[in-house]
Amino acid sequence: MQRISICFALICLIAFVGCKSEKTETTVTYHDDIEPLMASHCTRCHYDGGLGSGDFTDADEVESLADWMQTAMDDERMPPPASDPECRDYTGSDHLRMSDESKDLFAAWVDAGMERGESDESAVSETVNTELAQPDVTILMPDVYTPTYERTDEPDNEYRCFILDTSDLEGKYITAIGAQVGAPEIMHHITLSLVDKDDVTEEYQDPQGWDCIDNVVTFNSEFMFAGFAPGTMPFEFPEGAGFEMSEDQTLVLSMHYVHNPDAEGVSDQTGFDFGVADEVDKELYMLTIAVDDFEIPAETTGHTDKALFPAYYVGDFDIVSVLPHLHQLGVGYEMSIEHSDGSESCVVRGDYSFDNQLVYQFVEPLSVDSTDLVR
Repeated sequence: MQRISICFALICLIAFVGCKSEKTETTVTYHDDIEPLMASHCTRCHYDGGLGSGDFTDADEVESLADWMQTAMDDERMPPPASDPECRDYTGSDHLRMSDESKDLFAAWVDAGMERGESDESAVSETVNTELAQPDVTILMPDVYTPTYERTDEPDNEYRCFILDTSDLEGKYITAIGAQVGAPEIMHHITLSLVDKDDVTEEYQDPQGWDCIDNVVTFNSEFMFAGFAPGTMPFEFPEGAGFEMSEDQTLVLSMHYVHNPDAEGVSDQTGFDFGVADEVDKELYMLTIAVDDFEIPAETTGHTDKALFPAYYVGDFDIVSVLPHLHQLGVGYEMSIEHSDGSESCVVRGDYSFDNQLVYQFVEPLSVDSTDLVR
């Protein structure tokens, strides 16, 4: 049987955090040590106009918020939780998780009086690239949209869905994808879903989109293709691999906007950048595995549920990436493969944050045989 490659959408749970080398010199300074640490772990969200509070590219602001930042690091609230790379390493893990050495470095800088040091204009900080470097196709929402937050039953939240014009993708394979966020200061997260064109009736054709907070899964044929939270890095699939974009399908972009008092009346026109190819050696597929029929007993904490998925339903395949997802009550997730020889492979594992839902693209795909179990 031909081995296929799969990107999983784990309807279960999620997370985010980063890494730096240990400082051996006695003097810790902002420009030598803290500025690169901020660029690696923090400024993808905390910048002027970003969704995160504060501008961590500004030394004065970092100093003024240093005590709060250190507490957030110690409590492991910041950087937000992400999958443990010791389970399975993924692209960007050194940015999304912060090592104890990096936290100690920041604490040492605060304790020593937050010295600035000498700025080296020629030095280049290692920054996190949140946009696709050289896209082949860019598709934006059909029109500029200004959220109204009119729903009294969902104050300060708005889900808005838009049909995208995918004519430049039809008949091609998507090999890379990255979000191009129009107004990050009001974005909570984005999902991109594949739907059949036959299901897209006139009511969904309005360039201003439609309110989809009550039913994000609008179409019978819909499945989530990608998900992005603030600061999510673009993902590029393994060389020679891609998703086919059928001429019978199109994409729905779902924006979750959050009211930001500092961004009143801000408009948005978010979109996505794509890498495309006319043909690929390996076609990718999305497979959703859901733990969706459980009940949490009243007044219970630490409740756990699980599901087993026999791989023979699919056959032999390789796992390329995983999107763990839960909702407001989820606190942690784990996915592993129970191999038929009795061994086990960890796929993804970590604490969950609804505010930081990430796609984990693995450094090396994981092979699964039809005789294995997905747990």
